[in-house]
Amino acid sequence: MKYIIYCRKSTESEDRQVLSIDSQETELLALAKANDWYISNTYKESKTAKEPGRPVFNEMLSFIEKSKDDYCILAWNLDRLARNTMDGGMIIWFMDRGFIKEIKTPSKLYGNTADDKLMMGFMFGIAKKYVDDLSVNVKRGNKAKLEKGGWPGPAPLGYVNDKENKTLIVDKEIAHYIKKCFEYYSTGKYTIGELTNLIASEGMRSRNGVPVCKSNIDKLLKNSFYYGLMSKCGNSYQGNHEPIISRELFDKAQEVLTKKAHFKDNKHFFHLRGLFMCAKCGCMLTASNKKGHDYYYCTNGKGACSEHKHYLRSEILDEKVISLLDNVAVNEKWIDIAYEASKAKLKERRYKAGDIKETLLKQLENVRKKQSILLDSFVFMTTPKEIYASKMKDLNNEEISIKEELHKIELKENRDEAIADKIRDTFLEASRSKAEYINGTPEKRNTIANKLLWNLTIENQEVLSYQAKEPFNLLFNGPKMDSVSCLQGRKDWNLLKLSRNY
Repeated sequence: MKYIIYCRKSTESEDRQVLSIDSQETELLALAKANDWYISNTYKESKTAKEPGRPVFNEMLSFIEKSKDDYCILAWNLDRLARNTMDGGMIIWFMDRGFIKEIKTPSKLYGNTADDKLMMGFMFGIAKKYVDDLSVNVKRGNKAKLEKGGWPGPAPLGYVNDKENKTLIVDKEIAHYIKKCFEYYSTGKYTIGELTNLIASEGMRSRNGVPVCKSNIDKLLKNSFYYGLMSKCGNSYQGNHEPIISRELFDKAQEVLTKKAHFKDNKHFFHLRGLFMCAKCGCMLTASNKKGHDYYYCTNGKGACSEHKHYLRSEILDEKVISLLDNVAVNEKWIDIAYEASKAKLKERRYKAGDIKETLLKQLENVRKKQSILLDSFVFMTTPKEIYASKMKDLNNEEISIKEELHKIELKENRDEAIADKIRDTFLEASRSKAEYINGTPEKRNTIANKLLWNLTIENQEVLSYQAKEPFNLLFNGPKMDSVSCLQGRKDWNLLKLSRNY
C-alpha cells in the first residue's frame, strides 16, 4: 500500500483554530515515521473546501485514479478532505472502486468497510452542516452590524478599516478625489470616460497604486455609501461612518446618470446671461455673439415686447454691474479699524464673562464638596437612603445646571468671535468685488455677479431695479461708508444686523 499526505487550510474564519499546513504535515510525517510508512506524495493547498473545485485536491484524485495502486490518504482530520457533499461523495466513491483503501488521521482509521464509509458520510455531513451554519451566523452577524450602522467587510474606496475599533475611517489621500468625481460629474460636462481620464490626470489612484478604471468610477458614482447610506442585499441602512459627500451632491450626480438633467455645452460663454430681466415683459435677457461682440436682449417670450429690438453690448452691461458693485466698495483700512474695534469689545465682554465663569466654577466646586460629604454620610449610615437619594438628586441637577451655564458662555464667546471674522470677510469680499470683476475672466465675473446680485431689471437700456443677496444686501442698503468716522460710527449697527445672517 502506498501513502499520500494531504494538508489543507483556508484563510477564512472557519479555519482560525485549525493547525497551519506545516504543522499538519509535521504531525502526519511523525505518524508515518512511527508506523514505518513510506510517503510517496504530499499534496498541500490553501483553499476553502466548502465548494468543489480545489485544484490540488482534484490533482490528487486524478493521480490516484491513473496509477491504479492501493493508496492510503493521511489527513489531519476528515474535514481537511471535504466540507461539501460532492467532494465527500467522491472520496467514498474512490473507496468503493478500490482506489483508496484507507484514510488515516492521527486519531482514527477509516477502512473500506460499510460501517466506516457510513461514519465517513456522517462526518462529511457534519462538516457540511458546520459550513452552512457558519454561513447563516455570518449573515445574521452582518445584518446586526449593518442595523447598528457598521460595515461588515472591506472598506470601500475612500475609507480604510480600523481593525482595532472595528470601524471605518476616511482615507484622506483618496477621499478628496472621490468628492471631486461627484462634483465634476454633477456639472453634466463630462462622460464617465472623460471623468475617468480627468481624475486620473489629477492623481487619483486605487489602493494598488493604479488609475481607477471606468467601470469602478461608474460604480463609485452610484454608491450611496459616500453620503452615509449603506446598501446590502437590496436593503438600506444608515451608516455611522463619516460621509465624504452631501446627499444633495449625490442626488445631482444621479440626475446626470439617469439622464434627468440635460446640459447643453455652449461653445460661447455669456457671463451675464440669466442675471437680467426685461422690466416691461418680465422675460430674461438672452445673448448672442455678433462680429466678435456679445449682445444682450429681451427674449420676447410673450411676443409683444418692444425692448426685444434694443441690443445692449456686453461692455455696457459690465459698466452697469461695476457701478452697482461700487456701492459696497470700502477702504480695507477702515474695515480693519472696525474689525479691531469689534475685537476689543469682544475682549471686554470676555473679561466680564470671566468673572461670571469664576463664580460658576466656585459654585460647581461647592456642589461637588456637598456631594462628597453626602456620600460619606450615607456610607457611614448617618443619612437614611431616602434622604440621601433626594438630596443627591438635587445636587446632581444643580451640577448639571451650572455646567450648562458654563457651556453657554463658552459657546457665546466662540460664536461672537466667529461672527466677527465672518463679518470682516463679508466686508472684504464685497469691497474687493469691483476690482476682481474688472480684472476677472468671464467665468469670474459670472461668479461675482451671481453671488452679490439678483432680480436686476432693464428698461430703455438702463438698470431699473436690482437687489443684493444676503448678507451683502445690508451693505447695499445701508448708509454709504466713505470715511473712517462714518464707518466707526455705524459699525455696531452693521455688525449687529450682519450677525443675524450667520
